[in-house]
Amino acid sequence: MEIPTNIAQATDRVEPPSPLPLAERDIKTDSPFGFHYVWSRQPDFYKKYIESRTAAYINSPTLSKYSNNLDRHDLNSFIVLAFDGDIFCAGARLTPYYPELDNLLPGETPYFRYADFFPDLLEENYNFCELSRFIIQPEYRGMRKSIELINGLVNTSYQQLNMDYAFAITQKNQSELYRIAMSKNANVGFVTTEIEVPAKPEYEDTKRVLSYLWNQQTTDILTPKSPGEKS
Repeated sequence: MEIPTNIAQATDRVEPPSPLPLAERDIKTDSPFGFHYVWSRQPDFYKKYIESRTAAYINSPTLSKYSNNLDRHDLNSFIVLAFDGDIFCAGARLTPYYPELDNLLPGETPYFRYADFFPDLLEENYNFCELSRFIIQPEYRGMRKSIELINGLVNTSYQQLNMDYAFAITQKNQSELYRIAMSKNANVGFVTTEIEVPAKPEYEDTKRVLSYLWNQQTTDILTPKSPGEKS
């Protein structure tokens, strides 16, 4: 697998309009399991995350067409890694929406934009992103540890990226895990929508749902447009 030696030189790289205050940062949390989180846009961290993601996805019966190649969303996202001491235990990518670029997020297409369904996102100048490609190493997939990892990742994401909303397109069982995790988080709400998600070849016939997390300290539940109103 080819890993760019300089992510900023990748041909399909989209640079943020202004640098976000995240390059490589070790974020300590008050986790009962002692997890800590590393934010990075550095090649070594991309490599660790992509290799672990491939190992997790390649054996899934619903992801037989998954490709381990870096895509433009990998290059345009922040990678968040969770560690238990020196042991890598979970990771995800967070892709911010930049109004100046009007960039597509990983789950979007030119005909399926989150702001089409939730116009308040742009009208109220909310900060939003997409959480995708979340993986947990097999030995950390127990319910309690999974919930702690999800909450830690979400909390550090809101703190570091100053996000109001984070979207996620997942299988129904993963959406339910997010819901359970967020029910134990006083700062972040979670909603699974009824919006129909476009099919993607790598997910074959697996039904997926669109959910979003919202910062209960600064925002409220989004009001979707009805299908008849969607342009």
